[in-house]
Amino acid sequence: MTVKRKIQIFIDIIMTVMLPLLMAYQLIGEAAHEYMGMGMCLLFLCHHMLNWRWHGNLLKGRYNLLRIVGTTINIALFIIMAALMSSGIMMSKHIFNFGYSGGARTAHLLGSYWGFVLMSIHIGLHWNTIWMMIKRAIKTESNSMIHRVILIVVVSLGFLYGLYAFIKRQLGIYMLLQSEFVFFDFEEPVMYFIFDYTMIMCVFAGVGFYVSKLLKERKIRSKM
Repeated sequence: MTVKRKIQIFIDIIMTVMLPLLMAYQLIGEAAHEYMGMGMCLLFLCHHMLNWRWHGNLLKGRYNLLRIVGTTINIALFIIMAALMSSGIMMSKHIFNFGYSGGARTAHLLGSYWGFVLMSIHIGLHWNTIWMMIKRAIKTESNSMIHRVILIVVVSLGFLYGLYAFIKRQLGIYMLLQSEFVFFDFEEPVMYFIFDYTMIMCVFAGVGFYVSKLLKERKIRSKM
C-alpha cells in the first residue's frame, strides 16, 4: 500500500469518526463544533485533492447506472459541503466572529442532515474496498457457517436499532425541514447520542453497500 493510499484511508477514518460528533453540536458546545467543523472542511478538501483523478475523469468513459448513482451523490455532497462551509463561516461566533444567522442557519441545518445521510451512503458504496482492507489488517479469511450466522444476526439487530434511532432522533423531520429547531436532551450522556448516530450511519452505509452490490450484479447480468 502506497503512502498516498495510507493518508487517504487515515483522512477518511477521521472524517467518519467526526461525523456523529459534529451532529452533537449542542452537546459538545458551539466552540468545539466550530473547530471540528473547520477541521472537517479541511479534511474534505484534502480528500478531494488526494482524489483529483476522479475530477479529471468526470467527462471520460461510459456512465453505467452505478457510476451515475455514485457521481450524483459525490456532486451533491460537494455542493452540500460548500453550503455548510459558507453558512458555518457566516454563523461563526468563535473562529470568525460573524454571528450572522438568518437564512444561513436554515441552510446549515438542512445541509447537516442531508450531508450526514449522503456521506453515510457514500461510505457504503465503497464498502467492498473498506472490507478488503479490514480483512487484510486482521489477517482472516474465515467463511465458516457460524461466523456467517453471527454476522447476519449482528447486522440485522444493528440495522433494526439504526432504524429505531432514525425515528427516535427525528432525522426525517429535520431533512424535510418540518422543524427548524433540533431537540437535544442535555441530561442524556453524549455517548448515547453518538452511539445512536453511529448506528444510523451504519443503516445508510448498508443501503449504499446493497445498492452498489445490486447494480454491480445487474451490470454483470447485462453482459451475459
